[in-house]
Amino acid sequence: KELLPPYLRFVRGIIDSEDLPLNVSRELLQENKILANIKQNSTKKILQAIKKFSGEDADTFIEQYNRVMKEGIYIDHTNKELLLDIVKYKSSTEEGLVSFEEYISRGDSEKKEIYYIVGEDENVLRNSPLLEAYKKANIEVLIMDDKEVDSIVTPMIGAYKEWNLKDITTIEAPDSKTEEEKEEISKEFKSLTDKIKEVLGEEVKEVKTSTRLTSSPSCVLKDSSDPMAGMAAMFAQMGQEMPEIPLILEINPDHEMIKKLDTLEDESLFSDLSWILLDSAKLSEGLEPKDKGAFAQRVASLDTKAL
Repeated sequence: KELLPPYLRFVRGIIDSEDLPLNVSRELLQENKILANIKQNSTKKILQAIKKFSGEDADTFIEQYNRVMKEGIYIDHTNKELLLDIVKYKSSTEEGLVSFEEYISRGDSEKKEIYYIVGEDENVLRNSPLLEAYKKANIEVLIMDDKEVDSIVTPMIGAYKEWNLKDITTIEAPDSKTEEEKEEISKEFKSLTDKIKEVLGEEVKEVKTSTRLTSSPSCVLKDSSDPMAGMAAMFAQMGQEMPEIPLILEINPDHEMIKKLDTLEDESLFSDLSWILLDSAKLSEGLEPKDKGAFAQRVASLDTKAL
């Protein structure tokens, strides 16, 4: 503990120094400035050596110790930049794991943004409706499927070499439409979004049309302006459950289901479909419907009508 930080607990070796006092207590050793300098220099040299790994050596190291390197980012601000050079993540466009350096080499050098999505299941994240706009625009998104660690560490990274990290669940997606076109679509479907909001009530903060979707009828996302949303990492650090925050439901105005829903007169069917839009969007993000029994009944009812 006195010679290396906790995240380098896998390192074994001997450090020889003529400057350390002999026959002193552990308490005095902990306060020794020489020892502090040895710890700082040793940590830096070890990380620099790790950074030089390439090929199979680098792959093997990352496979075993990527998680503890992320732990280092959280606790070792002195060596944060070195650690950011070492950690790697899955990618929406590349095979294997990629580093931040590799990401920015392919990214938009004008925007200087690193996009990412955090969750527990890689398959769920890769199939998230929130990725559709990025796939369409051929923009790489980092897939962070170690939610327990990534949800705490990533928000505090802030930026890497002046490239800001952006959580795609809290930002506007890339879009070719102008603000005027978006406003026009929003007005066209306002009566529908208002009606869906009326059905769902407090379960959602807002219902609005989306320009981020291409094939899915709906998606849910966080409200980045909600004060509680910014406290998620703090709650996770304290080991406490995050208070439930109403999500924003976005609907795809180009989807056939939404077009038919806009002209639907059957109030009961409209209500069922509104809830299914919300619950299926939650499932796509690895979230659970609030009432799983009711969701199953609504799906069964629609299946029966379709037969």
